[in-house]
Amino acid sequence: MFTFIRHNRLKPPYDDYSKLTLDELEKLASGLVDPSVQVFDLEGIKGFDPSDVLNADILLCSESNRSRETLDLILGLLDLDKDVVVEPLINEIGFSPKRLVENGENPLRAIRENFVRSLNIEDSGSEQNEDIKKRIKTFNDRYKGKKVFGVSHGFFLGFWKKLDMKSENPNTLDRIDYLEMLNFGSKN
Repeated sequence: MFTFIRHNRLKPPYDDYSKLTLDELEKLASGLVDPSVQVFDLEGIKGFDPSDVLNADILLCSESNRSRETLDLILGLLDLDKDVVVEPLINEIGFSPKRLVENGENPLRAIRENFVRSLNIEDSGSEQNEDIKKRIKTFNDRYKGKKVFGVSHGFFLGFWKKLDMKSENPNTLDRIDYLEMLNFGSKN
């Protein structure tokens, strides 16, 4: 069973993507900037079940600071001391916001509208669809039969969920929980 959540909301000024410049979005997407997450409480995680963490055979996070901090905060709130494995297979999908936006467009809207299409276009600045599928297959093979709790990223988890829904063998992910930004219990 694989249970994933998206990392928590980032600290200002990165907490509202719509207010970021295209250069800031580019740095965030490329990992040149890896901001910390806001402090939260467990009630703020929609659908969170502590047993997913308590009963996990393995705890995973992507290579980003934000996914590691989110998992560390969860462990602290549960008063647990468990090992965490950094797993590159669950990193965010690589893409270049600058290559997805035309001059004068609203950057966030253009990124959302052009992102999925870019995954099928070579030299688009985005990780390719087939490469992402290979990552997911490798992950499934590596962790098959294990109870996994992990923290990853929105585009990656959304891609995996759509892929799973189209699969001949659905439910490679028994459940994906997303952290709802508006409903996430942040303490500012």
